[in-house]
Amino acid sequence: MKSKIKSFYRYALNHKKFSAIILVVVILAAYSLFKTGSSGTTTTQYIFSKVQKQNVVVSVTGSGQVSALDQVDVSSEVSGTIDYIGVKAGDIVVKGKIIARLDSTDASRAVDNADINLSNAQIAYDKAEKLYGNQLGESTITVSDLAQALDDGFNTIADTFIDLPKIFMDVGNIYYEPTNSPYFSDMNISLIGGDIALKYKYDAGVTFDSAEKDYDTIFEKYKNISANSNQKEIINLISKTRDLVKKLSSALTGTHNTIDYISDRMTGDVPSEVSVDKSLLSSYITKTTSHMSKLSAALTAIEDAGNSATTAEINLKSAELALNQAEDSLKSAKEALANHTIVAPFDGVIAKISLEAGDKVSNGGIVAIIITKIMKVSISLNEVDATKIKVGDKAILAFDAIDGLVMEGTVYEVDVLGTVNNGVVSYGVNISFDSNDSRIKAGMTTSVSISTGSVSNALAIPSSAISSNNGKSYVFVPISATTAKSTTDKTTLKEVEIQTGLSGDELTEIASGLSEGDTYVSSTKNIAATQSTSGSLFGMFGGPNSRDSARSSTTSSSRSPQ
Repeated sequence: MKSKIKSFYRYALNHKKFSAIILVVVILAAYSLFKTGSSGTTTTQYIFSKVQKQNVVVSVTGSGQVSALDQVDVSSEVSGTIDYIGVKAGDIVVKGKIIARLDSTDASRAVDNADINLSNAQIAYDKAEKLYGNQLGESTITVSDLAQALDDGFNTIADTFIDLPKIFMDVGNIYYEPTNSPYFSDMNISLIGGDIALKYKYDAGVTFDSAEKDYDTIFEKYKNISANSNQKEIINLISKTRDLVKKLSSALTGTHNTIDYISDRMTGDVPSEVSVDKSLLSSYITKTTSHMSKLSAALTAIEDAGNSATTAEINLKSAELALNQAEDSLKSAKEALANHTIVAPFDGVIAKISLEAGDKVSNGGIVAIIITKIMKVSISLNEVDATKIKVGDKAILAFDAIDGLVMEGTVYEVDVLGTVNNGVVSYGVNISFDSNDSRIKAGMTTSVSISTGSVSNALAIPSSAISSNNGKSYVFVPISATTAKSTTDKTTLKEVEIQTGLSGDELTEIASGLSEGDTYVSSTKNIAATQSTSGSLFGMFGGPNSRDSARSSTTSSSRSPQ
């Protein structure tokens, strides 16, 4: 061996250039020999946990921006010049707080004029109402014209029926009592006056008989009526009584004319009954004519009184209309005056003031912008998540700009109509804050978690610990009871079928298959084993064998055993 080394040494000295090359090769080979090379296998470690009762929560998440729950442009309802501004941007105001006031000189004058017009209309109405009340007899002092006319008309009927019985009796004696007026027999009349005289008597007698028949009918109605009867009944009775008297008066006149006709043709002494009968008929003609006149006057009076009542009613309605118009005018004038004062429509914060005192504003011109102190968050969800949300669901809100601030909110609005963008349908969801925090500003980005379902104090395990196969759910548990925290021997585990309940974001409810305190595989770790080999320069040339060394590293996994 020594001789070989000496020979190699002499060769290197004699060939220095070639020896340098050989040296580089040797160094590279030595580096390669001493470099660690690795190879190995992976081992799974199974981590155990205990089944315990927990709260399972299902939620939908999203992000959006904060904005005011309500924002209103406060505008003027009238045109004019602003003479007062009562707030500035950033002021907190309550509902009814004066924001601005316009010059109201003309509006105040309009209210005063409308108030005067209303007073005049009220006076006119009161007067018309009194007159109308008098026409109806509502006054305790004045009886209505119509009521008086009806009463007078009924009294006229009564007066007429007092005279009619005697008239019918006396005239009937002339016609039908031979001993009363013997000259008036048909034979005497025919002998004295011929057929003409007989026709006169006949025509007058037929009219008289008809009047007497009418009298019997009308008198029965008269007995069944009073001054308190309704207007229509009284007017009808007056009219029929007048017609009766008119017919009777015609019969009386015909009878009187018949007697005149035959008396003028009598020779010798004229019977005394002729003059008596003519005198009687004349007086009765006068009476019936008077009754006709009074009955006609009663009808006219009732008609006039009715017209007066109608006129009074029309005047009252007209006065009432004028009064209502005056009231409406005053109300409108007051509203116009009130509109010259612009107030906050709700409790909130003045976000912007658009005008200053002295500026002119038109009807509808914006004076200020007010927002509510209560904020909301608006997010957009896909159609799958949106179907899980309903009004009233609770939400947890976190803010990118405010570390550590977490607030609760409530869903108060979910869009019914979706928005399509690039073929994707989304629905807006609005969430109100359950409390306020002055640090929250409009425009802040907010992360939202909306709870769509939960179960409290339920047996639950991580969803990642559950395996599925053929539509069934399983977990791995130790075959025998153990207090160990983990194992790498899968043969010590077995699958247990379970029934699941609510599946939340991280936990799943266990309905059956496991009991509180049972041990199960909650997660796994992958352990990787490696080997390293080192050699010497001399090993390249038949030196000592390489030596082995081992080292290990681990990686974690939450997947359930496979």
